[in-house]
Parts: sequence; C-alpha cells; structure tokens
Amino acid sequence: MAIATEIPGGYRTWDELIVEAMKDHRGYVERFFKIRHRDARLGLVPFQFLPAQDDYWKTHSSRDISVKARQIAFSSVVNADFTADAMLHPNIVILNMVQTPEEQHLPAHRNRVQTFIDSVPKEAMVCEQTMDNQRHIELKFPNGEKSHIFFAAYGSADIGQGETINRAHLTEFSAAEPEQAEEMLTNLLGMPLRNSRIVIEARPNGAKGKFYETYLGAKRGQNTFKPHFYEWFWEPSYRAGPSILAGSKLSEREQWLVREKNLSLEQIAWRRMMIKEATAAAGPEKAEAKFLEQYAEDDVSAFLLSGFHVFDQLYLERLSRDVDLHPPVAESSHIRIWEKPVPGECYVIGADPAMGLEHSDRTAAIVRNARTWKHCATVVGHIAPREFAGILNDLAIRYNGATINPERNNNAFGVLNLLIDYFRYPNVYLHQTVVNTGGDDQYGYPVSAMTKPNLVSQLRDMVASHEWLSWDKELLEEMRMLEEKDGKYSGESDDLPSAELMCIAARAFALRSRGAIPRGPRVVTSEY
Repeated sequence: MAIATEIPGGYRTWDELIVEAMKDHRGYVERFFKIRHRDARLGLVPFQFLPAQDDYWKTHSSRDISVKARQIAFSSVVNADFTADAMLHPNIVILNMVQTPEEQHLPAHRNRVQTFIDSVPKEAMVCEQTMDNQRHIELKFPNGEKSHIFFAAYGSADIGQGETINRAHLTEFSAAEPEQAEEMLTNLLGMPLRNSRIVIEARPNGAKGKFYETYLGAKRGQNTFKPHFYEWFWEPSYRAGPSILAGSKLSEREQWLVREKNLSLEQIAWRRMMIKEATAAAGPEKAEAKFLEQYAEDDVSAFLLSGFHVFDQLYLERLSRDVDLHPPVAESSHIRIWEKPVPGECYVIGADPAMGLEHSDRTAAIVRNARTWKHCATVVGHIAPREFAGILNDLAIRYNGATINPERNNNAFGVLNLLIDYFRYPNVYLHQTVVNTGGDDQYGYPVSAMTKPNLVSQLRDMVASHEWLSWDKELLEEMRMLEEKDGKYSGESDDLPSAELMCIAARAFALRSRGAIPRGPRVVTSEY
C-alpha cells in the first residue's frame, strides 16, 4: 500500500473522502490509482483519464459493447472502474476475461489491477487483500463480507465457481472461439439487469461472429447493450507535424475527415505518415486499407476491412458515404427506383427468390440497364413467390420487355412457372447449351460451386475498375459484408448481391435478344 502524508481533495477526514468515493469512485481512481506508462522509462504514473476513457465513464450503462481502434487504452479504464467498485463495496464479484493464450494476455490485466490496489494509501483502504494468486484476488471488509476479482482466458473452466458474478469485463471478445463466445455471453446474460454490469470490448475481426452480431444488434436496438465506437483519433498522441502535408492537397477522404470528424492537420499528417509506413508492407494500392484494419475510422469499415472481403472496400465505402445525395426518384414498400425506363434501352432483371416468410431469407431483384450498367431499381423484402412473380412481370414490361433471370433454386421454380405459364412473359433467361458451357436449355441460371466463382470474379473486376455503381445503401452494405473463405462466399445477408450476379449472368443474353453485340462493360468509369 502507498503511504499518504495528507488528505487530498480538501476533505477534513479520510472517512469523509471514502464516503464520497462510495457515491462516485472516479475521484478515488484519479487521486490514488497508478498505471504503468506506455513509455516504460517513466514507470508508474497517476491514472489520468484520456478522452475515450472519459467518454466511457460518462456514458456507460449496465450493458456496454465497445468497438475500438488500436491503442485507445479502453481496457484499463474498465479495469479501474470495476476494481475501485470492488475496493469500496463488499459483495462485488468481477470476472475479467482475456483472449488466449492465457499466459501471454492474462498477466497484463492481472498486474494492472494489482497495481491499482497497491497504489491506494492505507488510510483510503476500506478493505484488505486476503488472497493473491494469478486468477483470484480476494478483498475482505471489516464486517467479514468480501469482494472477489477473477481472471481467466476464454475457454477456461470453473472460474469463480460458487460465486455470483455481477461485473464482467470481456476484453478482445472478437478473438474468442465461436462456441466459447456463445456460451460465455449466454451465461452472463442470465444476470439480472439491476446491480450488474457487462462490458464487452474488442478490435474488429471481420463482419462475423458473436462480437459483430452483438454490436450490430446493439446499434439496431435489438438487444440490451449500448454500443460505443472509438476511432483512432480519440487517442491524443496520434499527431504529427503538418510539414508532412507540405506541397500536397488533401485527398477526398482527408477532406471528409476534416469536415465531418473535425480532425486537425496534425492528425491528418499522422494518418498519412502511418499509411506511408503501411505502403512498404502492403503496396500503395492496399496501404490505406491496411491502415484502416488497425485504426478504425467508422464502425462499418472497422469490421469489413478486418476480414477477407471479396470487393474493393474503400470504393464501396466512398459510395456509401454519398448515398443520401442520390435518393430514389420513386419508392414503395418493396421497390426503390433510381432511373425510370428510357425508350430504346435494353434492361436485365436479376432475381433471387425466397420463401417470403418473416424468418426466411429476403426475396431480392435488381434492375440494370444492360448496355450502360446503370442501377435502375431494387426489389427487396419478405415477398411471397406469387407476389414476387407479379412484381417481376410488371417491372419487366415497364422496362422495355427486360430479360428476367431468376437464380435457379428451390424457390425459383414456382416463380419461373408463374412467369411462363401464368403471366406468359416471353423474355425469361434461358441457359442455352449453344452459348454456355454446361448449358441445359432450362429457364433461370443454375448457381453452383462451378458457376458462382466466375460471376463473382466478373463483379469483383467491375467494382475494382469502378465500372460498377449503385446508390442503394442496402446493396452496398451487403456487398461490403461478403467474405471469401476456402472458395466459398458468405455474409450476414447476400440476397441483393445474389440478384446482382443474376444480372451479370443474363447480360449477354439480354443484349443478344435485342440484336446487340456484348463487348464487355460500356459504362463511364465512376468518379468515385
């Protein structure tokens, strides 16, 4: 314990200070807790709240989930918050979970908490430490009641057995194995909301997994967690001399950061310096994306840039920023229209049919100009096959007799039968043997492990060359979430990208049906 010479804060007695600390223990942390400085030469220094830590303290709830950029010092403020709570109040039981391997990550959190306890002078101590091992700190109060602080790595068994956990700090939760994360969160959510707290925090690790799902659910108001997001510029030390910017103009992204995020030229200079460093490892084309993997700037890219994504994330992100500048010209419950049909133009409609049930995948369709590849309209929602066939028929007629190409899946056959036999629509895509390798002269496009990679490759090339454009926020979001692993493509939702692939599959067919000769993309390269 530290030795005190006088009572800080103008209090007349230590008891008065302690009573006040029990009501709000931030002052207790600031007055007494010490933490090891990032520069090891400076040793232990007083705990001073950094901007992100201050924001957390002021805005936390009983259930918090935080996405953070690298080196924001978020874990330490949660450790300080919970440790002070346990030191000032009996019957606080804290569980600190860290990523594996345990021997690498657990000591840092364990030692930090012990340093906090050891920093407090004996006059300010309400309890005494009666147990001290790598996984368990016990604090005993004069009346015999106790508080406990446990430490463990994800997957550990029997931690805190017999104790009722009422404070849980799950650090780097995105690194937990899926089964471990699911089990841990399920168990902790059994704690009553009153008088218990859970803090989940991590850097992103792809748009998948329990951390991502919980954060996304919090943003959408679908669970009890409050979302927090801390970009790299919350860290005050991330600045460099503006001379780095001398003789060059700010990029579009840099201008946006200055305008929308109020960044200084010193922060922009630091950002540019770090991207320059990343160039050596990733090359100039991927350097910015490499930087954003570690130093998040928005909570969409933070997840998307940290996975193995199919499409150019920076280009799609730039489009996403400006979707509000290009609203649909017409909109209904299931249909959004950006460009009305132009006489003489050739159109294609790609469709991904679904069951139309509330908990099934959504039904989706995209309308594109087959010549210019402009995105004209989107259909999306839980739409029953009969209604969907009617919408496709009406849109196709409206768009100059567009070619309709449903993905040939279990739900497509009902849609195809309705289009051909009920509506008698004449221009449905036919997978012809004379044109397609593996063609079978049946209606609709057969998506398989053999055919899908080629379509994805074509779409990837169009996005990479900026010959692809859309102002549909949902389509852009789903495109950004698509990941590739072991030759398979998946995302939280891929209904609209699937419809986009069906447009690509039927493009040549649509142009041939109008007597045009397809010669690849004929769109003007996007300014984005």
